[in-house]
Amino acid sequence: MTSTERGAKELEHSMIGTELLCVVRAVLKKIKKVVMVGDKVLVSGIDWIDGRGMVEEVFDRKSETSDPPVANVDQILVLFSLDRPRPEPTSVSRFVLEAESTGIPFSLIFNKIDLVSQEVSVSTFISHA
Repeated sequence: MTSTERGAKELEHSMIGTELLCVVRAVLKKIKKVVMVGDKVLVSGIDWIDGRGMVEEVFDRKSETSDPPVANVDQILVLFSLDRPRPEPTSVSRFVLEAESTGIPFSLIFNKIDLVSQEVSVSTFISHA
């Protein structure tokens, strides 16, 4: 390996994890291909100095949500506080239904259990939902 090749490899390795401001290629816009957070994309025409590039291709998604619009989600975490603020049963139901409708595995998590009395429990709360 020549010193030029070694230098190029070192530069490439140092750029891993670098943020780039990218524009979407016109042909992707024409076919109405939307780029979402979490998408795996092919970026070309990278200007390392200015931190810019062009999205050439968007690869197939394994999952997608619409609200918020993200792709390739493995799991959804729905988190509520048991106190300060207390959860509203309608909000919990709405978020659980939305998470369930995606088909993506989800977990319902309650925190701040130390702020509620012994009589109040998650099962008591859920039975009122």
